Amino acid sequence: MGDARDVGGPLSRPELDALVTTLQPQGIMHASLPESVGGTNRTFLERILLGAWAIGIMQAAIDDAVAFERERRTFGKPIAAHQMIQDLIAQMHVDLETSRLLTCKAAWLMDQGRRCDPEQSTAKLHACEVVKRVTDSAIQILGGRGLTTDEGFRTERLHRDARFLAVAEGTSQIMKLIIGRRLLGVSAL
Repeated sequence: MGDARDVGGPLSRPELDALVTTLQPQGIMHASLPESVGGTNRTFLERILLGAWAIGIMQAAIDDAVAFERERRTFGKPIAAHQMIQDLIAQMHVDLETSRLLTCKAAWLMDQGRRCDPEQSTAKLHACEVVKRVTDSAIQILGGRGLTTDEGFRTERLHRDARFLAVAEGTSQIMKLIIGRRLLGVSAL
């Protein structure tokens, strides 16, 4: 797979992943943004960063699920060899990659100095909604182990963090209103 530059974005996949890992679990509101980022741009950046945070959570959930799938065996074969497990992992991967592309596009537009409220709202809406599905699928794959931290899996914490992201810096419903207003030219408020 290519990196974000394949779609014109300024951040490569490793650069975006590094950005995601620097975010603290206390919440994006506590992140330190440069003073030059103010007003509307600050809100746009925070929403883009929440999308990036969701991407990091999805990647960690997928990593935990894949590690578990390779070692857990049922009916004489690894659970990774079962069709429904592969279906879950495939959907998790699609959710991760679409979120990554939407977030990179919004960040690229912001870097270009272009108005990007529908793109940043789309990135946040999509990433912060599908992260809940991805972490839920990871818990489904891990079974009871997905709800405990005793064996080193992070899925329980990731699932809680995912829920927070859907309401931070504007709920999903607010993101839909922003997108609709920009595309239709009419405010629903």
